[in-house]
Amino acid sequence: MQDFGLPYMVPGGHVAAPTAVSMLHAGVLMKLGAYGIIRVGMFLLPEGADTWMPVLITLGTVNVLYGAVSAMSQNDLKYIIGYSSVSHMGYVLMGIATLDNIGVGGAVLQMFSHGMMTALMFLLVGSIYHQTHTRDINVLNGLASRMPVNTFFFAIAGMASLGLPGLSGFIAEFMVFTGAFRTYMPLAFPRSDRRCAYGGLYFSACWPVRSWVNLTHRGPGLKDSSPGLK
Repeated sequence: MQDFGLPYMVPGGHVAAPTAVSMLHAGVLMKLGAYGIIRVGMFLLPEGADTWMPVLITLGTVNVLYGAVSAMSQNDLKYIIGYSSVSHMGYVLMGIATLDNIGVGGAVLQMFSHGMMTALMFLLVGSIYHQTHTRDINVLNGLASRMPVNTFFFAIAGMASLGLPGLSGFIAEFMVFTGAFRTYMPLAFPRSDRRCAYGGLYFSACWPVRSWVNLTHRGPGLKDSSPGLK
């Protein structure tokens, strides 16, 4: 569903599922739709792909912006990661819709990158919830001083998610945008699509920073009596 602009059930499924299922869903199951588009849509139905891909790239850009903005408005860590997954899969759809070697390669790399970093984030959120019994970032203020290892790896995964240069997320998104402009710029790549994609880039960088600030800020969060934090 997240590959066609209908992402409403994805975050709810992540929240309801246990940690292991969330990791499997983010790392494997969310990629099956994109894999099917590549294997069936591109190779078995090339004429249909050539006709419909301009529509799909518009849906992909909407996914990017919608998922990133929704992630910014959440306080539950699983909801935040779930909506960010919607945004990342929008980049995958954009890359596939370019029908360009660079763009499709970027989409495949984004699938791999998203699977690794999102599974890591769900693992860390599961560890945090197991020890604190909450996923609310407003309650987890100052967690970095109590769970430095988890917070450090959460920061690494967040930087990969926002597309920090040098990490896989940046390379994948750069390839997707390169393929999109190579394919659609001669056809006057619509301004609305570009604005959605650029807005998604901005908000994709905002939600990891917001989560990180809340986790490291010393506020009236977890009580000192919380035992066993690592």
